[in-house]
Amino acid sequence: MSPSQIMEQILVKRGIQNRESFLHPKYEDISDPMLMNDMGSTVEKIIKALDSGKRIAIYSDYDADGIPGATVLTDFFKLIKYDNIRVYIPHRHDEGYGLHCEALDTLLADNVDLVITCDLGITASREVAYAQSIGMDVIVTDHHESDGGVLPNCLLVHPKLGNYPDPMICGCAVAFQLVRALIQYMRDNKPELVEHIPNGYEKWMLDLVGLSTIADMVPLVNENRILAVYGLRVLRQTRRAGLRALALVSRADLLTSDETTIGFRIVPYINAASRMENPMLAYDLISESDGGRAFEKAKYLNSLNTMRQSVVKEIMITANQIAEAQSANSILWVGSDSWHVGVLSIIAGRISEDYNKPAFIWTSHGDDLLKGSVRGVSGFSVLDVMLQAPDHIFKKRGGHAGAGGFTMYKQYQQDFINYLSTIHLEPVDTESVANQNIDAHISVGDITSKLVESLEVMKPFGMGNSMPVFGVTGRLVERKVFGKTASHEKLLVADDKGNMVWLLLFSSEREPFSHWALGEMRTMRVHVEMSGSGRYLEVVMRPAK
Repeated sequence: MSPSQIMEQILVKRGIQNRESFLHPKYEDISDPMLMNDMGSTVEKIIKALDSGKRIAIYSDYDADGIPGATVLTDFFKLIKYDNIRVYIPHRHDEGYGLHCEALDTLLADNVDLVITCDLGITASREVAYAQSIGMDVIVTDHHESDGGVLPNCLLVHPKLGNYPDPMICGCAVAFQLVRALIQYMRDNKPELVEHIPNGYEKWMLDLVGLSTIADMVPLVNENRILAVYGLRVLRQTRRAGLRALALVSRADLLTSDETTIGFRIVPYINAASRMENPMLAYDLISESDGGRAFEKAKYLNSLNTMRQSVVKEIMITANQIAEAQSANSILWVGSDSWHVGVLSIIAGRISEDYNKPAFIWTSHGDDLLKGSVRGVSGFSVLDVMLQAPDHIFKKRGGHAGAGGFTMYKQYQQDFINYLSTIHLEPVDTESVANQNIDAHISVGDITSKLVESLEVMKPFGMGNSMPVFGVTGRLVERKVFGKTASHEKLLVADDKGNMVWLLLFSSEREPFSHWALGEMRTMRVHVEMSGSGRYLEVVMRPAK
C-alpha cells in the first residue's frame, strides 16, 4: 500500500470526519473566549480591579498545567504594565492540592483584594465562602469536574459549563482564553492599556499552552489539537530564557521539539519542583528573563529531577510487591507510611498501567491523615469511586475520571478498603482490545521513510490521538544486542518478498520476543518511526502496548 492509502485507513478507523481541519489545524478556529461560562462578567471584574489599583493574586495548581497557566496570566499583567500582583502556589506536601483557607489568610495579610485561581477551585465551595467572609473576591478558572458543590456568588470560568465548543481544554488553555478575552475587551474599550501590544502578540504564550495541553493528557483533538500544534511551533522558537535553559540542561533540541520532548525533557523537571521541594522554583524558572539566572535555576531543577528518579525507582520495588499480592482485587490499594508524597502520582500511573487496574497509592501525612493519588483505566471513573464513598472517610478528594487525589482520615482506611472490595470490574480481554486498536494491517515492504514522513502530519500524538499502531507479519532472520551493557536488542524481520526492517527492543521490551525462533513467522503490533541520527538514521518498528 502507498503511504496515502495507509493514512486513509488510519483516518477512517479513527472516525475523523473533517480531514482538513484535523491534518491542517488553523489558529483562527480557536473558539471565541467569550463563549466560556462567566467570561464576560469576569473580564469586567478584572478591569474594575485594574482601574481601582487592587492587589491581585494568581493562585495556581503546582503541576505542569497550573504553573504555566499562572505564567500566562502574569505575562498578561506584564504586557499592560500592571505590577500590583503576586503569585501563590500551594506546597504539594505541606498544603496539598487546591484552595486553602490558611493561604487566603496569608494573601489577606499581603493586602490582596482579588484572587484569580488557575487550574483549581471548582470544588472549593467552603474556601470561596471563607474568602468572601474576610472581604476578598475570588474568580475561579478551572477545567476539573465538579463535586456537586455550588460556589457561592463566585464567577466561574470553566469550559465544561455553558456553551463552550470544546469542554476538554486544560487549565492553562482556560487562562489563555481569559487573556484573549481581556485583550479583546481592552482593544474595544480601553485601547490605552494595549496600544503598545501588537495584534496577535498573545500567540507567543502558546508555547506554555501547548506544553500544558500535552502535559495534562487532555484529548489532542478539536481545540486541543490546534493549541498543541501551534504551541509546539512557538516552543521551537520560544523567547523564554527559562525554557531555553531547561532544554539545555535536559539535552533537548527545542528546534525539533515534539510531544516526546515535552513529556520527557520538560514536564518532569517542572513537576520535580513541587514533588521534591517547592513549586515556586518552577514558576520562577519559567518566568525568568535573564539567561544566566535561568541556567542556574534550571540546573537546580535538574538535580531535583535526578533525586525524584532515584526515589521512584526505590519505591517501585515495594509497590510492585504489594500490588502483586493483591492480584485478585479489582482495585489496588498500595502504600506505605514512609513513601515520599511527591512521587505518588507517578507510582499510581505505573502501577495502574502495569496491572491494568485502578490504583490508589497512599502514604502517611502526619499522625491522622493519609495522602494519596489515584489512576484509573479506560471506561472506569476513579472520581466517581471517591465521590460515592462515605463522606466521613475523606477530608478532601477530587480530580478527573481517569486520575485524582485525596486526603483521607487514617482511622477510616479500613472502611475504604472494605468499600473498594464491593466494587467489581469485569476483566478486560487485553488481547482482543489490543487487536481492535490496530489502525491498519501493513506489510514489511510498506514500512518506508515515506510512510514515516506521511505520519508526521498527525502529530502531536497523545491522549485521544495516539501514535498509529500497525499489524505486521514477518519472519525473524537475525538478532543483535546493543547498548553499553548489551541490554537492548534489534531483531531483523523479513517478509516473503525479501523486504526487511529492524524491530527495536529496549531492555524492558525484550521478554515477549525472547522465544521467537529464527525462521519463525509472527504477527506483531508495532509503531513505525525513525531511529538513530545523521547517516545512521533508519526506519524501524517498535513494539506497541
